[in-house]
Amino acid sequence: MLSQMKGEYGLAGAVSAAFTLSTALFGPQISRVVDRRGQSEVLLPATGLSVIAMGVLLLCARYEAPVWTLFAGAVVAGTMPNMAAMVRARWTHLYCGSDRLHTAHSLESSTSSPSWWDPRSRSR
Repeated sequence: MLSQMKGEYGLAGAVSAAFTLSTALFGPQISRVVDRRGQSEVLLPATGLSVIAMGVLLLCARYEAPVWTLFAGAVVAGTMPNMAAMVRARWTHLYCGSDRLHTAHSLESSTSSPSWWDPRSRSR
């Protein structure tokens, strides 16, 4: 999106890198807070902050805000909690010590994997 709107691939890559680094740096910290306080207390505010920051990033790009705002939005948007890990933790808590735990993890894995599939990219 940024490369198309601004015509600068370097800027788009740098903002993407800021988002990725933010995810790598803040992800473990957010997970640690979730472990201490619980998912119900942390996930909604953390996810809300990340979604709002992504919206701000989109608006900054659309209305040609200063470049630093793109980086600020990307860094804050990168604080999104790892939802797959949160779901697996819930399954583990629910079925700890049960034979159903393996089935629950298999279900979670098989339902989240199709979100990464692209039907247009078939190997030939």
